[in-house]
Amino acid sequence: GWQAVRWPMLQLDRQISYGNHEYDGPIKPHPFTAAQFGNQPHYTYRVLTVPGGTVLLVFLNSSVQFGAGSAQRVWLEQTFAANATASWKFIFTHHAAYSTGGAPLLSLRELTPLFDQHRIDLWVSGHVLWYERTLQYVGQATGYTSCADGICVTDSRLTGYLQGVGRIQVNPGCGGMRCYGTA
Repeated sequence: GWQAVRWPMLQLDRQISYGNHEYDGPIKPHPFTAAQFGNQPHYTYRVLTVPGGTVLLVFLNSSVQFGAGSAQRVWLEQTFAANATASWKFIFTHHAAYSTGGAPLLSLRELTPLFDQHRIDLWVSGHVLWYERTLQYVGQATGYTSCADGICVTDSRLTGYLQGVGRIQVNPGCGGMRCYGTA
């Protein structure tokens, strides 16, 4: 379960999920970010070996295009195909697709069918400066009938995690900035 993933992840170097704070202008990297991380396409992945399998960690740039046919989307689809056997699949974005407050980046919701198809387990996002956690959910197209806002809860009890059935989205909160509390 989650405990097998936790310790190996704590051993990793920092990784950034690009968003609006890493840019001076529309797509021009901030000088500090460019100096620290180079002028990469700003999305990457890592595969981490854990007891019982592997974890695919995907870091997306929520400030550039990720719609169908975009360079980031094509890269993402290829990354999922190349790592289809990963035991766990985690996505990291700067912006949140769902939030009870703040401003979710609604266009990120376009990724929901792709995340459903590839059985993403966890989606961690920032930008929203308070802690939020969803119940485990999938997109509306997966056949569940009790849905709202385009997502369907797969387990409303918070008693466990059903691996490969849906994902949990977490907005961890402060990330080193001032906290606004819990939504």
